[in-house]
Amino acid sequence: MKILIADEHPLARMVLKRTLQGAYPNLELEEADNESSLLKKAMKQKWDLIISDLFSPMHASLYVLRQLKKKVPNVPVLTFTMFPAEEYALSCLASGSSGYLTRESVSWELIKAVKAILSGKKYLPLVVSDMLELGYENNLRDSKYKISMDWYFQLPKMLAEGNALPNLQYKFS
Repeated sequence: MKILIADEHPLARMVLKRTLQGAYPNLELEEADNESSLLKKAMKQKWDLIISDLFSPMHASLYVLRQLKKKVPNVPVLTFTMFPAEEYALSCLASGSSGYLTRESVSWELIKAVKAILSGKKYLPLVVSDMLELGYENNLRDSKYKISMDWYFQLPKMLAEGNALPNLQYKFS
């Protein structure tokens, strides 16, 4: 298996490498320390997975995700970053990421996310799943934000196809 790790912080790359090598002893890893290097290395050879930080500013990082999906459409990307999932995970998925983890995640969750993504699934932290569920339940109760059941069940399909998300409005009690 071949994984490309893209992060500007050497310590973060080292932790990712050690965690992944512990779970996958025959793993081939390569590193990129900036967006330009990431895009070049992503196209240079065939990868099973790319694990990438969100480089600042955010709109540039989302652009890079979209570029990755154009240039290497069959390579899944796991976003691994310090930015809170509640604020950025859905934007990353809509831009082409296959999963989202924050640096606060523990090593077993990284391995769980990698396994899910390599098997063709998406991976979101529980906080984002809860947010979607709570937003959906609140929308059902409040007719001003009512959404149809059809749309709710189409959401995972829309994310998987890389379609942009509509402007979701959440009401948290």
